[in-house]
Amino acid sequence: MMNQNELFYYETSTVLSAYPNYQYAREPVLRRMPNGSLIVTALSGGPKEPHEDNFVLITRSDDDGATWSEPEILFQHGERAVWVTEIFTKAPFPLMFVHTYHTPSFYREIHSYLSIGTSDGKHWTTPKNLPNGLGGFSVRQGIIAQNGFWIFPVYWQVAEEGWDWTKSPAVPPDYVTSRWPTRCGVIISENQGKSFSIYGDLRSKFPLWENNICELENGTLLMLMRAEFAGVLFRSISTDYGKTWSEPLPTNIPNPNSKISLCKIRDRIVLALNPTSPAEKTVFSTRTNLSLWSSKDGMFWDKKIPLAKPDQPLFYPHLLPQDDKGQLYLVCENGVTHYLMKIPYDDFLKGKDFC
Repeated sequence: MMNQNELFYYETSTVLSAYPNYQYAREPVLRRMPNGSLIVTALSGGPKEPHEDNFVLITRSDDDGATWSEPEILFQHGERAVWVTEIFTKAPFPLMFVHTYHTPSFYREIHSYLSIGTSDGKHWTTPKNLPNGLGGFSVRQGIIAQNGFWIFPVYWQVAEEGWDWTKSPAVPPDYVTSRWPTRCGVIISENQGKSFSIYGDLRSKFPLWENNICELENGTLLMLMRAEFAGVLFRSISTDYGKTWSEPLPTNIPNPNSKISLCKIRDRIVLALNPTSPAEKTVFSTRTNLSLWSSKDGMFWDKKIPLAKPDQPLFYPHLLPQDDKGQLYLVCENGVTHYLMKIPYDDFLKGKDFC
């Protein structure tokens, strides 16, 4: 088995491994809790994802990621697939966005819930509906904009006439069509989580989902979206704190049908990605070359730092800036094992270039 030094260009620790207790572990979410500990959640359970036997695993670290607790099952529905896509620790109390959906419909019947956690992340309330009845979407990594809005990217599916949700996967015969029901937008709270409103209905002939946002400047937001089968990310801009969005258009950023992570650190936009395009291979085999790109404007990416050795399947990154440490924490996975690495800010803020 390849050791971590053979996988990564940065010092890395193992967060969790699915084996021998589980068949896989997917989609890590990393957060620093108010008491200073780190937590990571992951999707696991059952023979595959999605499956009604899915559950959410959680693990914790009290030594800044050097060691991690044995993963525990945090949530399990029993009849619906379940997973966590965001843990928002900028609120007065930690908020975890939990989602379930009926497996045969794939993402059509998403139900979204909120759970409130303790400052150490050891205890979480039973997930409840979001305020004012919203919730038929998947929530991604949120921000607090300069005007105080809480803004979370979301995506959802809309049933179209004649759509056969019993097929697996739930896609049209030609795979690329204007009738694809996936939509992107944001939910916004202007009152610190007491209520949310949904904005945007971004669509393309390619399915748009797993969207990320960051604030470029006061009121101007950048959204980057995974665009299935397109081979590149799509981009949209809002100039009014997320209430209206430009038409989503393709970028020149390669993407192998995989999740990205986006954040802003000082005056730089930072993007974690697999800068490869899908080929005549399985999805996992093209999710390689894990890298960190940075830009001043979200258009021209002038810094490109490789994080993992070429051709190693390592994907689904999740970023966590740590300003007090001058490091960017990144968690990623390969379908079984989840890893944490720490990248010095200077590597992408002061011009050190690797490629």
